[in-house]
Amino acid sequence: LKSLQIFAPYSSLIDKVFVVLIVLFGVVAVSRTITASMGYWLKVQKKTQKVPVLVNKVINIIIYLLGLLIIFDFFNVAITPVLATLGVGALALGLALQPTLSNFFAGLRIIADKSIEVGDFVELEKMSGSIEDIGWNSTRIRTLQSTIVVVPNSKLADSILVNSSLPKKDIGIQVNCGVAYDSDLKKVEKIVLDVANKIQK
Repeated sequence: LKSLQIFAPYSSLIDKVFVVLIVLFGVVAVSRTITASMGYWLKVQKKTQKVPVLVNKVINIIIYLLGLLIIFDFFNVAITPVLATLGVGALALGLALQPTLSNFFAGLRIIADKSIEVGDFVELEKMSGSIEDIGWNSTRIRTLQSTIVVVPNSKLADSILVNSSLPKKDIGIQVNCGVAYDSDLKKVEKIVLDVANKIQK
């Protein structure tokens, strides 16, 4: 474009536009590559392909902020005053959004602690189910009835829970069933094992 005579007066503008576009394309490419790589790593290492939404969002924010700083640097914008302004704004916003930030940092603590992960089967005080996702504000748990229960991260982090997927992913579930006192126990055992094998298949 710069080599065309008609665009000669706009040479500086073309440089700026293309630098911004290249940085944006680069940021998007890096973000998607990291997300895909994490998904592949989880699939290979932990037999799950789902990356917690919270992890994806934090990584994306960091990458996009770096891209924004690169653009500011190209346009010779002083970053220090911008960071100071953002700091004051973040303080005011933090005071207004204390519950939300509490859930956000509780989510980071849950992920860093590795006490529960996506796919784990957990038992809380009044419910049990599989961890479907760990988000910004809450964790979604799928119960055995295939309903989704949304638990705030701060409450989950402070709860006493049983993680049936640790130390191994194999889960034992107790099912109580009654039979008549005069039943043939060998026949009962055979029927129970047959049913269990069918369920496994």
